[in-house]
This record gives sequence, C-alpha cells and structure tokens, in this order.
Amino acid sequence: MYLIKQSKDFITTPWKNGLGETTELAINNGGTLKRFDWRLSMAKVTKNGVFSNFEGYQRQLILINGNGIELTHKNVLSSVESIDRLVNKLDIAEFDGANETYGKLVNGEITDFNIITNTKVIDSKVQLITQQAAFTIIANCLLFIYSIEGEARVTMASVKGSGKSVSTEILTLAQGELFQCTTDGYESLEVVGHHLIVIQMTG
Repeated sequence: MYLIKQSKDFITTPWKNGLGETTELAINNGGTLKRFDWRLSMAKVTKNGVFSNFEGYQRQLILINGNGIELTHKNVLSSVESIDRLVNKLDIAEFDGANETYGKLVNGEITDFNIITNTKVIDSKVQLITQQAAFTIIANCLLFIYSIEGEARVTMASVKGSGKSVSTEILTLAQGELFQCTTDGYESLEVVGHHLIVIQMTG
C-alpha cells in the first residue's frame, strides 16, 4: 500500500525557534512539533542564523536548491566545533539536534530538506540518487521517495499468492511529490530519475 503526497498536502509551520517557516511533508501518526518519532520537512533559509534546538534527535539536512550553506556545530557538552559545508545539490550534513548549530549562507538563500528522527526508536537510512538505481528494500520499513527535479519512475515488484507469482507495478512521481509506503510484500524496487531522495526508516 502506498500514497503520493502533493504540495497541497504539505503543511506550513513556524520554526521551533520562531525565526522562519518550514514546510512539513510528513510526520509520524500523533506527532507534533514538540514531540515526534520522525519528521520530514523543507525550509528556505534566507539569512544567517542559529538553528532550532532538537535535543534528543538526529538531523540529516540536504541541500536541494541554492548556492550553499556552511553549518558550524558546537557540541554543548564538550564545546568541540565541527563544520559542514554544503555547496552542491544533494550535499548532506548529519548532526546531533542538541548541537548549537549556526548556518552561514554562501551566496543567497537556499532550500534544504530535513530528516529529523528520534534515534531511540527510529533508524533512518538515506540514499541520494542522481541516475537510475535499483536497491535492496529493507524488510518492514517505511519508505519515502522525494523528487527534487523532474519526473521519476518507480517500479515495484511484489509476490502474489502461494504460487509466488510476481506482480509489477509502475508509477510516475512528479517533481515535488512525496511517495510513501510500507515495504511489506514488496520484493524489489527500482527508481529512474535524477536528484531523488530515498529514505528507509525502521523501528
């Protein structure tokens, strides 16, 4: 069973620190901005500034538009600093949501894609695809595919009945749409497109 969410299905909410807005694409059932297991969102960053505190969560931030951003993370326990510089489309940074993170734009505003998970209950695997790809589906996981640029074709193969006959389903994912499904019953999945984000969550 799958669903495809369009931009009209997304929800705009304020940043946790109140300094901007985010477009929420998906969140676990019953999740809210203050408490959730996982959350997918996008945001425009128009000026330099401090990121919201998400203590207890792991963040994966992907550059999907713009000339780049430099993230400086300060560990609140050790005061050790680290830097992620995202300048190419689909560059990704992974960091502790409890870090004091400051974003400095390289040259103008950017748009980022955010995956925020409570790692005590959710494990998230992210694949960034720029060409045709076939990959192994994790059993009993929640799968997402987001198309940043152009259409994508998703081919899903599943086993039907006791005879183990294979059924194939092909669907088209438009730019800016989010595909979501559970992988129960699917044997394989192939994606054709460019600039795609694929996320598999287990927990």
